[in-house]
This record gives sequence, structure tokens and C-alpha cells, in this order.
Amino acid sequence: MIKNYLTVAIRNLMRHKLYTSINVLGLAIGLACGILILLYIQQEISIDRDHALGDRIYKVIREERSSTQTTYDEGTSGALGPVLEETFPEVETTVRIWRWGVSAKYGDHKNLYTLALVDDNFLDVFDFPLIKGDLETVFRLPYSAVITDDMAQHLFGDTDPMGQTISIENRNFPGEYTVTGIVKAPHLLSDLQFHLLTTTIPSVEETQETWTMWRPTQSWRPVKTFLLLKAGQTTETLQAKMQPLITQYMGDEVAAKNTYYLQPLHRF
Repeated sequence: MIKNYLTVAIRNLMRHKLYTSINVLGLAIGLACGILILLYIQQEISIDRDHALGDRIYKVIREERSSTQTTYDEGTSGALGPVLEETFPEVETTVRIWRWGVSAKYGDHKNLYTLALVDDNFLDVFDFPLIKGDLETVFRLPYSAVITDDMAQHLFGDTDPMGQTISIENRNFPGEYTVTGIVKAPHLLSDLQFHLLTTTIPSVEETQETWTMWRPTQSWRPVKTFLLLKAGQTTETLQAKMQPLITQYMGDEVAAKNTYYLQPLHRF
């Protein structure tokens, strides 16, 4: 019986070759698209999920409204993180990150990299395992730098980077930085891209103000703010309690147009 069905089906397919080709091609394209979509979803789900505390980490998103549109921005005032930690008992700690493209030089080697100014608990909250260095001391001294393994290979080659000095030429983060640690580079699609981590705030007025102040009249806010909730806490009430901070520190006019939201690091 099955053999007869197959014979009839094959004869029909051979009799209508054009339609058969179109159907087979359509099926192949559909299967290929489905597989690509599944691979994309799998990749998106896996990004930034290797952080042990990830289910308690949230990023502050700022909604800004105007008469014509509503936009969402990851940038916040530099002062927000410390105030969240001091004000709300639900928050275990906060971490700020400010990324900036810089020119880094070692000997005759020079290239562009992403420097990230972070709080000194960055490597405690996010899991970027140290390949070299001591977690307790990597940020102890001013102008300490923790670099990624790919930057180490690219800039230093066969030379051991530990203890070496990198010259940074940049208006916001100038200086001589000493390599105190090496970490594995972030995933290419990670939300936490960097080549060099430092906790040192250079003596540049704009850099210090951006990192430490609210600056309500400034539209440029490049600092990302992450918070780690205490175990067992949820974001529902905390998110609502964050809005008065805008009024308190930035004024009624800014508060009327801005709202803070908390986006989980694990968004799926």
C-alpha cells in the first residue's frame, strides 16, 4: 500500500516538474529561515548569561518624552548609582560603566581600544575571570588597568603585559596606566564591551563632573548604571520609588519628561 502511494506521488511530481521545483525550493528556504531564526534566538539567549549573579542584575533605562516622540536611553547621570545604593535597602550594590574610545600606546605599538571607567566592584558583580592578577588588588593603585586577553596579545605580542605601562592619549582619560590584570574578552555581542578597565578618574573637570554629578541641564549622559538586587527582592516597588529621585536631584521640569525603568540583564 505504501509502495503504491509513493509510486503515484513520484509520478505526479515528475509530471509537474516546474511546480515540484518551486515547492521544493520554497520548502528549503522556509527550513533555512527557521534554522537561522532558532540559531539567532539561541545566541541572544546565551549572551551575558554566564554571570553568576545575572538573575539579580538590572540595568537602568531612562525614558525621555518630548512633544513629538519618546526615546529610551541607557545613559544616566553618573551620580545615580551611588544614590540608589545609599537610598534603597533593596539594592545590594550598584556598578557604573562609562566606555570611551581611546588611543593606547606601548613602545612602538599603537591602536584604538575601548577604555571603560568602572566602579571598583565591577569584577565582583560581573564574571570576567582574571587570567592574570589578584582580584583583591587589581584596582588598588591609581591608574591601574585590567586589560582583555585580546588587547594583551594585540598590543604586547609576546611580551608579558603585567606591570607594563600603557600611554593613553585622550582628552577625557589621559595618563600612564599600569597593567595589573588580564581578563578574558567579553563576547562580541555582550552589553559590556571593553578592552581596558580602570577605576581611576583623571583630573579632567568634565570627566569628574560626568562621573560624579547629576548635571540636569546636560543632555549627554554616557554612564551606564547597573544595580544588584538583594536576594529575594523584586523590582516592582523599587522602580516606582526611583521616580522621586529625578525630582529631588534634577528638578520638576526634568522629572516631567523622564522616567527610570529597570531592565533585567537576562532579558529572556
